[in-house]
Amino acid sequence: MLVRTALNEPRLFASERTQQVVRSELIREFLATILNWPGNHRRSRASLVRRRKVVEAAEEYLQENPDDAPSIAGLCEITHASERTLSYAFHTIYDTSPALYLKSVRLNRVRNDLKRMSLPETSVQAVANTWGFWHMGHFAKDYKTLFGELPSETLARRASP
Repeated sequence: MLVRTALNEPRLFASERTQQVVRSELIREFLATILNWPGNHRRSRASLVRRRKVVEAAEEYLQENPDDAPSIAGLCEITHASERTLSYAFHTIYDTSPALYLKSVRLNRVRNDLKRMSLPETSVQAVANTWGFWHMGHFAKDYKTLFGELPSETLARRASP
């Protein structure tokens, strides 16, 4: 379309600003073409496969070790991936960061513990601390956002007959 316009209306390309815009567009289109080259898709597929394997390794570890709450560095060791690769993998597969994913896992583990225990047996703070939540205000807010109720409500419901 650009070439057709240039051939039919060459005067439209007389200004320096128009020429700059045309150059930018041509560079953008050229780069888009290069990035979508068939050989690049193979690399993209290989990258996607690698990222999926990293996430699967993390999930497998978390399922097999329900009492562990690894750090990001620990998850890197477990998955044999760098922090950057781990981040790309979780963003690609789950559209979230590894840190938010791990927080969600830990919040779910708190919830499971609260559902199993009764009031005289434990406190919300003790369970939250067990899973690495130290700021009770932030913890309660995150818990309510994820589960739609406060952790104390989960525990109270479990404790009631």
